[in-house]
Amino acid sequence: MPQDYLTSLPAELFDYIRDLVIAGKPKQLVEALAASPGAASHVNYLTLRLPETAFSSEAAAPVLRMAILHLRNVRQISITGAGELSKMLLSPTSPKTLPALTQLSISGGLKGWITPFLPRHYHTLRYYRRLSFDCATILPLLAHELPHLTNLELEANESLKSQHLLRILSGPEKIVKLHTLSLSTSYGSRPPVHASLEPEGLFEVVELAKQEKVKNTFQTALLLLAGPAEQPTMPKDYLTSLPPELFDYIRDLVVTAKPKQYLGGISKAFLPSTRDRAFRGVCAFTESAATKLLEALAASPGAASHVNYLTLRLPETAFSSEAVAPMLRTAILHLRQVQYVDVGGAGELAKMLLSPTSPAALPALVCLTICSSLEGWTAPSSPTHHRNLGDYRQLSSLELVIQRDAQGLGARIPRPAEQIPMSPTFRSLSLGGVAIETSKAGYLAEAFRPKEFWLVGTQESSSPMSPRLRRLPPSVEHLGLVQEASRLEGISAVLPNLRQIKTLSLNSSFDCATILPLLAHELPHLTDLGLGANESLTSQHLLRTLSGPEKIVKLQILSLSHSFGSRPSVHASLEPEALIEVVELAEQEKVEVSGIRFWEAIEAKKARDARLEEEQEKRRAIVRALAALEI
Repeated sequence: MPQDYLTSLPAELFDYIRDLVIAGKPKQLVEALAASPGAASHVNYLTLRLPETAFSSEAAAPVLRMAILHLRNVRQISITGAGELSKMLLSPTSPKTLPALTQLSISGGLKGWITPFLPRHYHTLRYYRRLSFDCATILPLLAHELPHLTNLELEANESLKSQHLLRILSGPEKIVKLHTLSLSTSYGSRPPVHASLEPEGLFEVVELAKQEKVKNTFQTALLLLAGPAEQPTMPKDYLTSLPPELFDYIRDLVVTAKPKQYLGGISKAFLPSTRDRAFRGVCAFTESAATKLLEALAASPGAASHVNYLTLRLPETAFSSEAVAPMLRTAILHLRQVQYVDVGGAGELAKMLLSPTSPAALPALVCLTICSSLEGWTAPSSPTHHRNLGDYRQLSSLELVIQRDAQGLGARIPRPAEQIPMSPTFRSLSLGGVAIETSKAGYLAEAFRPKEFWLVGTQESSSPMSPRLRRLPPSVEHLGLVQEASRLEGISAVLPNLRQIKTLSLNSSFDCATILPLLAHELPHLTDLGLGANESLTSQHLLRTLSGPEKIVKLQILSLSHSFGSRPSVHASLEPEALIEVVELAEQEKVEVSGIRFWEAIEAKKARDARLEEEQEKRRAIVRALAALEI
């Protein structure tokens, strides 16, 4: 390309392309912000669209934290994917973080947060003193945190989408007692609202509100959100005359900055190449919307081949008619590139995904999440139903949450458990709901033989975790337990069965005072220990795991976070200032510390060291002054 080609473009187009090039190098961009506080101080807007696994290495964490601290003047941040970065932004560790931030938008799986909607993850968002209300974060919490809510009034801003409104009307985030839902324009100067809040985008919300018998005031909103006047389009031959790579850059920028449905209005030259962007991530939250989506995927293998992420949140009875079964099977066969599938409800579709009938189905699937009652399966925990999951040759992670009454679990499954020939890529199995309420969880663990095994309980759980750990398969090296019971549980009796464990995570209702002293002897290969702070844990327990007779010799990583669910107040020795001693000992023993409580302790240590240095400097100044007087 001629050297002066870009500089000859219109100024606004040149700026677009420059921004695209910067956005295309996220790793170099973050490293530059971490290395140069001066450059970072000029950033006002930061937008990253990345894979969920971006910045997931442990080595990236210090660079991310330093870059965030340097962004003193950033006002708007929008992150898609990049789970570790998203979690850092949602759980800031210092009141000095991002002091100018007014708008924060996060879209991603937040992998590692077993229950990402728990308010404890977001309690430090108050550190962002100028942050506006983020509806994307707040609305999912209302159903659980405000059980008596009947009237909800919202002002449209850039964080709110029609999908958020659909989810509070139907599905797991539904506000059950809601009678009136109002939407109006925001006061003051706000950026343009999301395109789904345009009149056409709100029609589905209005229809669902009628079905759920929720009174709405959307008619006023439809008039107020008419949107800006149409922008003038470029000449028809302008974009097509650009080099292909420059054309793709501009298209990606428009997709990021403008709603996809406006691409044709800007230039029809965009239409042939936008299908992959329009279908890359698709979701539906009502049965009617999901039916239209899957019908389109069944009818168009070309469109289906562009889908990488599929999310459905539907009633349990969705797709229960036998007439739709052929359409579902065809849609599944057409999803050749889908990597992440997350289905809530829709029992018949869930069973199809858990029992594939063709080795050609979903050849690129990496992560499958199912939350359903699986009605019709007498024993949903039986490996018999899941024996064909090995046909997913790229499957790495399976999360299964069975939502069914205990009486509906079915008959006893005979021993030994049927071995399921999973692909070599399979690593992680997570079980929740009634599937883990009995020892039947062990059958699935034996059948799948995962390297990483998670058991996630709830506040309604009545049975202890220990019985489910008595026959853990030897393949499990990483064990995660989350239990939100009201009483603490000790798993000391089953620790001898877990000697192969290298990574152990205990969160919420576990009696750390009785468990930690045994780990050094019972788990000789333990290198990574994650704990959720509760009333049984003190800093002395942590110090003894780092030094002394109870020291875990091979320990490399020690994590301490807030417990999931509602726990009594933690011990005073787990406050940031009191944990400084643990952080310092971990440094001496070359053990890496992680988790929100340790990060807060590190910040407290830095503040203490700075205060001591300031006091020392004052004493040195006094000594110098006295010496000068003597002279």
